[in-house]
Amino acid sequence: MPADAFWEDDVWNSGPKDPSGRRVGTWTSWRASGEVECVEEWGDGTQRLEYRRFHPDGSESQRGAKNLVKDVWTGLMRWTRLDVTSPEDQYWDPDLGEAVRVIEREFDDDGYVMTERSFDAQGRPVGRDGEPLPPRPANVPAEAFYNPDEQGWVLQRSALVTGDLRGERRLWDRNGVLGERSVHEPAGTPREEDTYQSGELWMSKRWADNGDMVQSFYYGDTDPPAVRSATLYRNEQKDRTETFFDTQGRSCTRCAWRRSGRTTSAAIMMIGWCSR
Repeated sequence: MPADAFWEDDVWNSGPKDPSGRRVGTWTSWRASGEVECVEEWGDGTQRLEYRRFHPDGSESQRGAKNLVKDVWTGLMRWTRLDVTSPEDQYWDPDLGEAVRVIEREFDDDGYVMTERSFDAQGRPVGRDGEPLPPRPANVPAEAFYNPDEQGWVLQRSALVTGDLRGERRLWDRNGVLGERSVHEPAGTPREEDTYQSGELWMSKRWADNGDMVQSFYYGDTDPPAVRSATLYRNEQKDRTETFFDTQGRSCTRCAWRRSGRTTSAAIMMIGWCSR
């Protein structure tokens, strides 16, 4: 440990700074017991940070990179767990299965997780639960990962900490049949949602900037899919107007409801009815 090392954040630290006091170049941190805990490469301190963390036995526990301009994680991040207890376990995802020893997550340029891969102690790909992966269907993109909780393949961008979704998300079952599609923009804000049954569009939702939402259901035997009914929800979903269509897209019936008083089913009052 160099003589200029100083104690901060429960570790010994050593590395250069520029005239403004910003970290630059290579920085190293040691645990109180003397093992190297982390090595950071700051470059000129303004663009990119690359780091590696280590278990007490010297093996790598974590590595990744950060875009210092945007202050977001970027590129590949990798976590490795030992068979024995390590102080690095505090950074391990507790939701992962016991058999998982490595997890990799890839971040886009805005800091959202684009995909993830898990491996067991022998380096074999496994799911987050540690179980072997099902065969990847030919139509499922390579970036999609298998989520055992949803029993399907997921293609999405999500925030690492909050889980907020951004952009388009798709979910296929283990055999590659599309089950869900949604769009979230900005992050965490739903804009579109499609649900499929046996690969056919069954229901969709669309949100407007003011919070209004249209929910549509589709006939199951038309190509392209034809709307069977569409309901417009307004006023925080207290008011709704439902329109029914035939298979040719012609309006057949329209109903409107307004919720009054407390939110009980008995408080729903029909305020209008019109036919074609």
